[in-house]
Formats: sequence, structure tokens, C-alpha cells
Amino acid sequence: MSINLLSNEILQEIVKNLRQNDMFSCLLVSREWCKNTVSFLWQDPQLVRGKCNKYRVLARTYMLCFTREEKKYLKNNGVPIPPAPHRRPPTFDYPFFLRKIRIGFIERLAFEWIYRKRSVDRKGVILHLNKALQELLFSRAQRLESICFDSEWHFAGRQFPSWQNLKILEVSASSYNSHNPSSFLQTIVNSSCNHIKIINSDIDRKHKDCDSLLSRLITNQRSLEEIKLGSYFQVPQSINTLKCLKFNNVDFSAFSGEFAKNSLETIEILEIRSCQLKTEHFLNSVLKMNNLRQFTFNDHRLNDPSIHNFFIKLLKTINNLKYLSIHFEYKDQQAYSLVEAIAPLCLQLEYLKLPSFDLKELLPYMKFFDQLKYFRIDLDIRLNSTLFLQTAKELPSTLQHLIINDQKYLINQRYRKIRRNYVSLGVEVYKKFFSTINCKGLKSIYICSDFLPSELQNLNIKWQNKEMPEKI
Repeated sequence: MSINLLSNEILQEIVKNLRQNDMFSCLLVSREWCKNTVSFLWQDPQLVRGKCNKYRVLARTYMLCFTREEKKYLKNNGVPIPPAPHRRPPTFDYPFFLRKIRIGFIERLAFEWIYRKRSVDRKGVILHLNKALQELLFSRAQRLESICFDSEWHFAGRQFPSWQNLKILEVSASSYNSHNPSSFLQTIVNSSCNHIKIINSDIDRKHKDCDSLLSRLITNQRSLEEIKLGSYFQVPQSINTLKCLKFNNVDFSAFSGEFAKNSLETIEILEIRSCQLKTEHFLNSVLKMNNLRQFTFNDHRLNDPSIHNFFIKLLKTINNLKYLSIHFEYKDQQAYSLVEAIAPLCLQLEYLKLPSFDLKELLPYMKFFDQLKYFRIDLDIRLNSTLFLQTAKELPSTLQHLIINDQKYLINQRYRKIRRNYVSLGVEVYKKFFSTINCKGLKSIYICSDFLPSELQNLNIKWQNKEMPEKI
């Protein structure tokens, strides 16, 4: 069968599984291949990063999609309009294919198009072009699924019908940003977007007028599955579809309410990062999440005894917990005592990430982690080959993914610490280590190293010198 006889459905299945570089070749096969490929290439133009000329090419393509009236308006306001090739309109309506957009990206397009035009008033012209591009993309995009607000919004109160298909919403406004997200949130609320699945909000406390709008937006959703809140916090209303709840830099000291019971029963993933936990009301609500399977608790000092007791209660109460990640800013005796207390309660855990303790301190507790599928080893200056090989014998037989950090640099929370006089264990020790492992289901071994020679690349491991995966 000729490739030109394939149906559009089959072509789309082929194209969507290709890498972006390979898609460009599909554009040259035939007209049908070109039509089915261009829709995938233009779903997310933000994938083009780095070089300014690429942004200018994208801006030029979108500007050619303006109507005559829009081009005339921009030209009267000093915006240079690119000439159309052969005086013809574009072959495709490129904004129609848009599915994912970031408002800051639109502003970048306007900036890069005007930046080298020295004969115009850059600031005023960029504002006009940015506003026109926002209206073009949001009014023409009929299948928009993801929006990220991180820049100025120019259409307060405007409704866009295509937003009814929105699935992912991200809103960010830090203390040093001038843009206020309240007008954007009001637009989202007025657009009857009630099928959003993921809401990611990181709004600084200076924008307090956004609290009620964000609360209304969350309450109106019918199929919300994930909420990530930064700084802002109100007790979520009854949401029986919620599966994931994440908090970042939230102050719970004023929390005195309770979650709706049906919301607690559906939550499977909970993540708490850099939060102020000075109340037991919130922690007691966590203990009522009976279906909790994944819990992450990072960047908190163990100076509060209630946190120590909370972890013990959590592991005793939640029977379905499979994923536990704990990180403390400092390692002290209280942190070691916490690991000693929770280790006998981790019998069902499949993923466990503890603070970067010395392997010598952690080895006595390995017998409790007999169901683990993921384990990470941070090699230490004081670690000798005998202790390293002993670890291989203690690894659980259920292990599927092993990560070994054998780097000179330890990436701490706030700074990069150099481990001076550090020497890698060497190839022969690693060969003995791999031959000692008794993990029948082991699928991958990642080694992150600055020192190991090229001989290790011949071993049956996955090699990488970049950032190690948090979860596989």
C-alpha cells in the first residue's frame, strides 16, 4: 500500500509518536502528510527556545494571519508588518492549531519582533503588538487545553469560547512582578471553564484580591484532579474528584477549619514543601486521607516534636502508602531518631527517599525495606569498598531501580557543596557490587559520577552524568 493512501487517522497516529525533528521531514512527503503534520507542530510553539531569530520567525508567521483591518490598525500604531509571500495569505490558520500557550511567551514574540526596529517607539509598539497577538491567538485557538499566566493580561472581562475546553491552568505572580492576576482569573471565571483537571497557582500574598477568585474557580470545577497552591491557602470545598494536593510555601498557622470528608477520601497524592506547620488541625486532616498512596514532605526543620509524632501516626494509620519522600534542611539527632522510629513501619513502601544520611547509618535499617522498588545511594567520603559491597547484599530482592550518586558535588538545598579529596571507588569495586546484587527484577541502574572511567560504560547499566531522576 502506498503511504499516500493512508487515512488521516492513521497518519495522525504515526505523526504524534515522532520526534519534532522528524516531523519536519513529514511536511515534504505529500499534501496530506503536510496537513496532518502541521497541526502537531503548531500545538505548542513554546518548544522553540533560545535563539531570538526563531522567535522572530514565529512572530512573523502569526502576524501574517492578521486580517486586513488588524494589520492596518497595527501599522497606524507604528508596528512593522511583514510582507506576505507572493501576496497570498498563509496556507494554514496557524493559531487554530494552538493547544498550549504561555502569556509571557506571547510578550516575548512581540519583544523580539520589535527589538531591532530602532526607528519606532519600542515600548508603545511592543504593547500594541502584544495585545494584538493575545487577541489573535486566544480568539482563533479552538482546541486550547493549557494556559500559563505569567505576564500582563489585556482583556479583563472578555470571554473566549475556546476556553471551555481548558484542562490545565497555571497562574504565577511573584512579589517583584508588576502584573496582577486578578483580571485574568476574573476572565477565567466568567468564561465558564468548569472542566479543568489541573490548577497550579503560585500567587504572592500581596495579591490578596485573588483569593476569592481562585476559591470560586476551584469550586466551579467538575473534574478537578490536581491542585498545587503556593502562598495562598483556603480550605478546599467539597471536590469528590480530587486526587492530588500540593502545597508550596504556605503558612498553615491560621488554618483552623476542616476539609470536606468526600474530598479527603479521594486524595491519593499529597506534597508539602517549605510550609509553616504550626497547627495540628491540618496534620489531623492528613491522617484522615485513607486512600493516600504518595506523600512528600520537604524542606522543613525538625524543631517541632509534633512533626516527629505526625510521621509515626501517618505510617500507622495509612495502610496504602507506597511512596514516601522526606527531606530535612539539616541532619541532626532528631532526624536520625525519626528514621529509626519509622523504619519498622515502612514494610509496604515501594518508593522511599530519606535525607542524605551516611550509608553507614542507614544500613542497619535496610532489613525493614523489603518491598522497595526504588533506592538511591549517596556515596560519602568516609565510605569504604567493604561497606559499599555490604550494601549490595542488603538490597531487597524486589528492587527495580537503583541510583548511585558518586559525584564530587553534593547538591544541597541552598548551595553547592564541594566534597574535597573525594576519590571514586573505581571500576573493580563496581564490578563486584553488580555481581553481588541479588535483585531479580532490577530494570535499571543509574550512575551519576564525575570520576568513573569509560570502562563502566561497557557494563550493563544506564549511564548519565546529569541530574538523577526523582522518580522512575
